[in-house]
This record gives sequence, structure tokens and C-alpha cells, in this order.
Amino acid sequence: MINAKERSPAQEAYNVIRMAFEMIEIIKEVREIVNFPTLNMRIGIHTGTVIGGITGTDIVRYDLYGTDVMIAN
Repeated sequence: MINAKERSPAQEAYNVIRMAFEMIEIIKEVREIVNFPTLNMRIGIHTGTVIGGITGTDIVRYDLYGTDVMIAN
């Protein structure tokens, strides 16, 4: 576990934004590969408290819950 004093919120935010831009580039590549010009991705970034959980019995999915998730949505 990372100690809160060792965390760098600025670096973490930068990493999340870089990841979002990489996801956009990957979607562009997939769009061309599958020949689906309207394929797109919506990426939202929000900070706050969330609760994570595993849902589903046949298909296991990880989901996030909480007021901050609803605001971001």
C-alpha cells in the first residue's frame, strides 16, 4: 500500500490524462481495423470518493458506485 505522504496528486492526474489520450489513439486504430467509422469512446475524469464492487454471476464485472460517480456521469 502506498503511504499518502508518498503520493503525488499532480503526477497521478498527469498519468490519468496520458492514459485517456492513449485510449483515444487506440480507439482510432481499432476504428480503422474493424472498418467502423462511427466507433468512438467517451472518457470522463473525476476525483472523489467511490466504492468499487464486483457484480454479475455469469459475467463478472467491476463497477464503481457513489455520489461522485453519479456526478461524473
